[in-house]
Amino acid sequence: MPANPPLDWTALATRPVHVSDSLSAKLEQMIVRGELPQGSRLPPEREFAAQLGVSRASVREALRELELKGMVDRRPGRGTTVADASRMLHTGSLLAVMSEIERTVSEVMDLRAALEPPIAGRAASRATPRDVERLTAIHAAMRATRSPARAVELDVDFHQEIGRATHNPLLVKLVEVTSEWMAPSRNRPLQSRRRRSRSLAAHGRILDAIAAHDPDAAAAAMADHIADVNQLLVDEGLRP
Repeated sequence: MPANPPLDWTALATRPVHVSDSLSAKLEQMIVRGELPQGSRLPPEREFAAQLGVSRASVREALRELELKGMVDRRPGRGTTVADASRMLHTGSLLAVMSEIERTVSEVMDLRAALEPPIAGRAASRATPRDVERLTAIHAAMRATRSPARAVELDVDFHQEIGRATHNPLLVKLVEVTSEWMAPSRNRPLQSRRRRSRSLAAHGRILDAIAAHDPDAAAAAMADHIADVNQLLVDEGLRP
């Protein structure tokens, strides 16, 4: 099989506030589109940073994000390669296991109640200053937006960022799956001001607990949030 032509890594160069966030997003897109097929080797950190004109720390952080998602394999002495797709926990394949009828809103909420409080507790124990910064930025954006559609996107981002703060790629994927399954309830026209206001306040309490590195408070705040969302879904007629 002919070798892939060399890639121009300088096309990834970026200058956002958080370089690593943009870099990891661009690399992820290249992997998803097949521009970086399985087994592709990325340049060593020092060389990669020099080609992109960014710090080595930014490159390391970006690669760490992709590693947490299971998209790259990083091993001492072997460098960084694009992971075997068969080893990844793809959300789509997990969603295909159960039909929409088999995963009702009430069952998904029950799943969230079982999973997300301990995940929030782990996030509180393991969150780095960068994790807290990202959660804070998402929460600020939620507070500022007036768009219901954007509020839904940020709500998903907030919960997924909590999963990432555990630094466990399996937990990250679990949160992504439940987010996908909750999409019908989030995207309906019944995204009322009352629901958004209560969700914003609950997210603030969860964020405060994670920032304080208080696992018990984070788990309790998440449990209260999910119970409240569950009741709102009942009130809005989205579940029995």
